[in-house]
Amino acid sequence: MKNEYKPDLVLLIDYGAFNLCVAKFLHDAGIKIFYYIPPQVWASRKYRIKFIQKFVDKVLCIFPFEKPLYAQYGIDTYYCGHPLVSQLPPAAGRREFFRNHGLDVEKRLVSVFPGSREFELKNLMPVFKEAVRRLKDRHSDLQFCISHAPNLSNEVYEKYLGDCDIKVIKGENQALLSVSDALILASGTVALEACLYKTPMIIAYKGPQILYWLYLLVRCIKRVCLPNIIADKDIVPEILQSKATPMNIVYEIEEILYNSERREQMIKDLGCVKEQLSDKNSALEVAKVIDTELFS
Repeated sequence: MKNEYKPDLVLLIDYGAFNLCVAKFLHDAGIKIFYYIPPQVWASRKYRIKFIQKFVDKVLCIFPFEKPLYAQYGIDTYYCGHPLVSQLPPAAGRREFFRNHGLDVEKRLVSVFPGSREFELKNLMPVFKEAVRRLKDRHSDLQFCISHAPNLSNEVYEKYLGDCDIKVIKGENQALLSVSDALILASGTVALEACLYKTPMIIAYKGPQILYWLYLLVRCIKRVCLPNIIADKDIVPEILQSKATPMNIVYEIEEILYNSERREQMIKDLGCVKEQLSDKNSALEVAKVIDTELFS
């Protein structure tokens, strides 16, 4: 690239482990580097920001709190808005969705998103299934769905779901997030998607203990849920590792369903997070920045 193509500017996108190496190589060749969706140095391995400071000319960030973080290190930064804001489809029609999936429109819907990796199903599915069983026994006005991550085969899913009678819905994640009354999530980007629909949720996660210890060693912040990180306060309950028990999940779900004051406050707070993410079209903002850099 540096010898034949000789670009005026290279835009790196995400994939920090690979792209930070590319940034050094191209920077040493005198090529201007812009980085869109930079590594999440605010979450872990903050030392990488020094690397970015040295080899990246401009950071195009997707979270509002990233701009002042990079500014502390004198890094030229532009906030583009989060791509999910413009990419996420509108909320599904509740009645139509319920009718299509044989759900009772008179009952509240609690949906479970147990993750997209097999080890997550192994660690979380037994806990989630027991929490659902207890909620069913305690509340006749509730019904339940579980989201099947499309990257996992039916065989893998059935292995961990077993003979559980929870309705499984595959390939309709956003629609399910938008029509649910409460969500049990295994963290990740899905929490931000739920936030944009302002659907009350809890985060419950547990993994191999050794991985959790490693995470504690490298983390820079104490929160794991993106809405909480963006708001810099505890909006969504985070039930992690040994605390991720059926009893704790049941308690938090009952709170966000039946404690009207807490439910309304969570919806309000999620709306504030949505506003912080702005209504920018992230990809279009990136294009504008590059156009200005090259042609102004």
